[in-house]
Amino acid sequence: MPEGYFGQYITIGIFAVVGAALVGLTLQLSRLLRPNVPHPDKLTTYESGIDPIGIGWTQSS
Repeated sequence: MPEGYFGQYITIGIFAVVGAALVGLTLQLSRLLRPNVPHPDKLTTYESGIDPIGIGWTQSS
């Protein structure tokens, strides 16, 4: 264990760096392992099968 005023913060810094590295590693790993199936239907707006009527810019209160 490091001693001294700043030496006490080295342990906290190491834990912070290791924690951030683990978060970044899991995010990158999930990005590599996820299925990537692009499809144009995924970019459309979901309207539950009913065509909208009128404009969407109305006050609702």
